[in-house]
Amino acid sequence: MEDFETAVAAHNHAVATGETSHPLDEGQIALARDFVTSSKLLAVGIGAAGTGKSSSMGLVRAAITGAGGRVIGLAPSAVAAANLGEQLGVHAATTDKFLHINHGSDPAHPPAAPGPFTVTPGTLVIVDEAGMQGTGKLADVVREVQAHGGLVRFLGDDRQLSAVQAGGALRLLINEIGATELDTIHRFTSEEEADASLLLRTPTENETDPFAWYKDNGRVQAGSIETIEGLAFGVWQERLNAGDAAVMMAPTNESSQRLSERAQAYRIETGEVIGAGAGVQLRDGSTAWMGDTIVTRSNDSTLKTKRGRDVVKNGDLWAVEEAHDDGSLSVAHLGHGGKVRLPAEYVTDHVHLGYALTTHRAQGMTKDAGIPILDAATTRENAYVAATRGRDENALFVAVEDGQDRDTVLAAIATNHSRETSAHEALGTEYERINNPLALADQYRHITEEANKIRMAAMAREVLGEDAETFVATESWGAVATNLAKAEHDGWDPARLLRNAATQRDFDGAEDKSAVLSWRIESIVDKAPEVLASAGERPLANLTDDQLAALKADVTQAGQDRAQALVTTKATEGPQPADHWTNRRHGALTDGELERRIFTSRFVARETEAINNPAIARRNQYRLRALEQEQKIRTEQARTGKNPSEAAERGARSQYAKNAPSVATEQGRALSHQVIAARVRAEERLRSLTPGTPVAAGTADRLPEWLAPARPATSAYLPQEWREELTTRREVLTARLDERGHLLAAEPPVWAQQLGPVPEKPEAAQQWRDTAAELEMFRARYNVPETEAVPVPENLRAEEIGQDLHDRAVTVSKRSRALPDHATEQDRLQAAAEALERNKGTHAPTAPAQEATDKDRQTNAQEPAAVTPAQVEKPRVMTRLQKLVAEQQAKKAADQAPAEKKPETDAQRQSRLMAERAQREQQRTAAEDLRGPGLEL
Repeated sequence: MEDFETAVAAHNHAVATGETSHPLDEGQIALARDFVTSSKLLAVGIGAAGTGKSSSMGLVRAAITGAGGRVIGLAPSAVAAANLGEQLGVHAATTDKFLHINHGSDPAHPPAAPGPFTVTPGTLVIVDEAGMQGTGKLADVVREVQAHGGLVRFLGDDRQLSAVQAGGALRLLINEIGATELDTIHRFTSEEEADASLLLRTPTENETDPFAWYKDNGRVQAGSIETIEGLAFGVWQERLNAGDAAVMMAPTNESSQRLSERAQAYRIETGEVIGAGAGVQLRDGSTAWMGDTIVTRSNDSTLKTKRGRDVVKNGDLWAVEEAHDDGSLSVAHLGHGGKVRLPAEYVTDHVHLGYALTTHRAQGMTKDAGIPILDAATTRENAYVAATRGRDENALFVAVEDGQDRDTVLAAIATNHSRETSAHEALGTEYERINNPLALADQYRHITEEANKIRMAAMAREVLGEDAETFVATESWGAVATNLAKAEHDGWDPARLLRNAATQRDFDGAEDKSAVLSWRIESIVDKAPEVLASAGERPLANLTDDQLAALKADVTQAGQDRAQALVTTKATEGPQPADHWTNRRHGALTDGELERRIFTSRFVARETEAINNPAIARRNQYRLRALEQEQKIRTEQARTGKNPSEAAERGARSQYAKNAPSVATEQGRALSHQVIAARVRAEERLRSLTPGTPVAAGTADRLPEWLAPARPATSAYLPQEWREELTTRREVLTARLDERGHLLAAEPPVWAQQLGPVPEKPEAAQQWRDTAAELEMFRARYNVPETEAVPVPENLRAEEIGQDLHDRAVTVSKRSRALPDHATEQDRLQAAAEALERNKGTHAPTAPAQEATDKDRQTNAQEPAAVTPAQVEKPRVMTRLQKLVAEQQAKKAADQAPAEKKPETDAQRQSRLMAERAQREQQRTAAEDLRGPGLEL
């Protein structure tokens, strides 16, 4: 501790005398003190970009070396290690090199003269940029240092870019053992920009736009990638002309090359690069001349520089001093000035122009200005690194594609977190993921898509017979099955629709018959509204398919009977001319009766009932037309003298008796049955071209159809094992939604509070929970932010599902507010706990890989492997619920704090003792009664 305070005093003296211009704040000193004085094997320090982590480590180095100790620095890359060593004044290497040197060394027999990277007792190993190091490497470092008696200190930023290998260890350690964090930023000239960088660094729940400051201060420009590259280059050009150090950062290697070639062309124009004479082609296809800036992309320990104290490393920047005809380059390091000649083979394989870099390669740099280009694929960590490379200014250039705008791309970046997790955290996260209702629903829908192919193929074989195989065997059958399943959901009879589409015409010349069949199905479905609109009156529309089939059978049989009766009648009564009065509909009426009926029909047409009832008006019109036609025939006969004996044959009275002319009667009856039969055929044809009323599948659960289609699970065309699988998954999904509904009721977010208080009435409470759980799934499906207080945002109500959910949410809200009694907080928490307990045995089905692995290990007498996380209980959900219960109990205890007990008087004590004795006597007597005679208890 004394050595550390001495180092702090020495640093403060150096600041006071002007030897250094970097005073340390309290946070930097606290971090250094923890690293130096802690006896723990491992300590962690974190801080945002620009918080002075390196300056704090300088104090660590001074304190340790001042006490006679040794400090070794480790970094993920050779360039980063060189920078770390130069900043701290210590030996630094890559993690790989350190592990290679110490691997296999015997701690019991240390070398007499330890090397610069050999760990000895008391050595402090600082691992910089720990967030970019793989978990396995960090674990190896800790093991090696511990074995040799040293201490390890991890330093980094868990919000920056993570490791290429399996990572996440830094964040796990922060959560498990804690870390000393630096929160004061020293890098930026503007304090406002420092605050803005912290907002961008750390995602929070219900956060505001992390790019708001950059937008408000003109730091963001957007356009196509070509436009943005031009703008970014313009800013770099201005900075270069002003003598500032600036770095262009591109989202891809291709963009980086284009920017570098632009910069090269500009420097050739200004004369800084000699774009003539000998030039050497580089790895990226560009050409390097004298004066160019290049970057090496591979470590090569055989290429020494800086008088042998450094080597050519991946990420080093160099100035070309001469381009040789043999393809080699003489270069000088832009940092320490060391020179080396790069062989032609190395140049061809590992050298690029170095005016623009990717964000990964720029991490760790500090320049006057940062000029990053971002696009929709950029992660938030990448954007944070890119936006913190410049001291004076960081201008963001956003590349947008067709259909995108600036704010859409920035919003996508803000939500695109790519931080790695450790295996320990991943197991917990995976456990929640596989039991997440939305994930379960997605899995269920995927299985139903496969199930639809199977059941529709079975149906096709039944409907089309042997011809079905020509469709089922093709690659496009999936599209046919999907279209049939969708049409079935909308009310179509899939078998009728398939038959209609397959028999429209032949498939001669079709390369993919299923593709043609799918197109025909889509066409029939798309034309259905037009067909319905042009159908006119449908007197048989209200009949079910079974009723229509029964009517068709009756009409067919009756039509045959009428035809036979007509033949018999004609044979008995003899043939009559077609215009004879016995063959006319109203030919048996007397003239007077005919006039009366015409008058009555005309009067009925003017009555209110006929005017308001189209069916009555239509029947009356048909009758009037037939009567007037009969009157016209008789008038014409009277004028021409045709059939003068007709009136005498008809007689003075209308003939309605059973002995009326049989031929006309039978013809009328036959005509009526023909009309009905035609109506039936027309209705059948229309139904084959249009959907019916959708009928819900017969399932016992309450799962919404849009989330988990039910028809495949009950289809007779699907094999039994598939139906059982779907049924099991529906049970699991139902349990998860039940849990979510109870948890939402126990702790409703802002949008769920719009549904009103949870009713006490069980049926109404169930409706509230079901609606809330379905709304949560809908919002998750469409990425509705938690800050959106409206359950279903207006822009999502254009679709039928969104509008239906909105209407139901309004209904639930009105009902819950209208009910007088509502569930208390204690009731809701208790109900949630019971739901979790009730459903704890239901989990996502075991993965096939898990089943196969366990079966193989059981065969070979091995312990089961944990491919699928152990599914015993829901710890994270229960933890949250337990916290809610604890908070509620604490609140209740505070509200019901007991008053201070008064001392018991002698009379009260005597009364209490007597009551206790009476109670014990009563219990003894009850026990005797229970024993009964002859029982020795």
